[in-house]
Amino acid sequence: MTRSQFCTKIPLVRLRSPVRLDFIIRCLVLAVEPSVKSLRILLILNLYFMEIPKTCIYCNIPYIADRNVSRFCSLSCKGSYFNDLKRKEPKKEVNCLICNKSFITWKQGHKFCSPSCAYESQMRSWRAHPRKTERSVLLARESRKQPLSSLQKEIIYGAILGDGCTEKQRNGLHSLRLGHSEKQLPYLLFKVNLLGILFQAKPSKSEKSGFGISPYYRISSISHGDITSNIGFFYRNGKRLITQQTLDILTPTSLLIWYLDDGTNIKRFGSCSIASNRYSLSENRMVSKWLWHKFRIETTIQERKKILLDNPEQFKIYYSIYITKGSTDRFFTLLKQSPIFEAVPECMKYKFLKNK
Repeated sequence: MTRSQFCTKIPLVRLRSPVRLDFIIRCLVLAVEPSVKSLRILLILNLYFMEIPKTCIYCNIPYIADRNVSRFCSLSCKGSYFNDLKRKEPKKEVNCLICNKSFITWKQGHKFCSPSCAYESQMRSWRAHPRKTERSVLLARESRKQPLSSLQKEIIYGAILGDGCTEKQRNGLHSLRLGHSEKQLPYLLFKVNLLGILFQAKPSKSEKSGFGISPYYRISSISHGDITSNIGFFYRNGKRLITQQTLDILTPTSLLIWYLDDGTNIKRFGSCSIASNRYSLSENRMVSKWLWHKFRIETTIQERKKILLDNPEQFKIYYSIYITKGSTDRFFTLLKQSPIFEAVPECMKYKFLKNK
């Protein structure tokens, strides 16, 4: 008998182990000449892993299994068997609260005979006491029908230029997201109250923000059509930018919110600045020219280089709009024209103090 004829007559061994020993044995037989010793090994393996009929000790159903496997026909029977061992209380008969049908249970507080009865109980509870989420969804739908006022739009413009951002929701509309540190929490609530119907939840607290500020408060508004209709003034292809159309819709209220978000009062030199590092150099120059031609506010563009930690040979440039000392009073006077200036929280009034 040739080697090929011998290998084709070797029976396969059925294993539950992920390692197929029959495949390993076939490889060993191919590697050596057929002999009586190899035949004995195959015979012993077949006897050890031979399939024999058994009866499950939980459901008493006969099944075919290997000699070395457990006493259960399936994993569900095994789990049910050991769960019954863990149950200390005996089974008892209980009446369902919905259909009043009697059933046997071993669980404490088991009140329903089927999942359908449990679902019916939840529906009855929700009808009697509507959930808060349902009320908020209905309120959000009604709020979307109400148009935003011109003052609210001006606040949104300044927030998008500053620390705020927009997010696109599943319904295709955009929402506004705001966030501030714990020291500026009154200022965050100040903006939330001004925007009124857009915010229906309370700010959530996180221990750390992306800027390393801890703790940090953030809040997201509902999606609204008026936010989506003005996205084109601030975003192009998902990137935030400033164009001439953006500058044309800005008002003293928008500049006030932008300054409160990103502004710095340099009391030492009697001037102030606005951190505009998310915008390019050309965009900063556009804002500087716009402030001069429209309000006669003289500004300069300052840049600060920061070395990257990943690559010390490279650096990133951060821009800021510096308002000169001679134009600072004119700039503050412009911001005071906003109708919400007098209501600015105390925690933010330090940005308007002058060095004595």
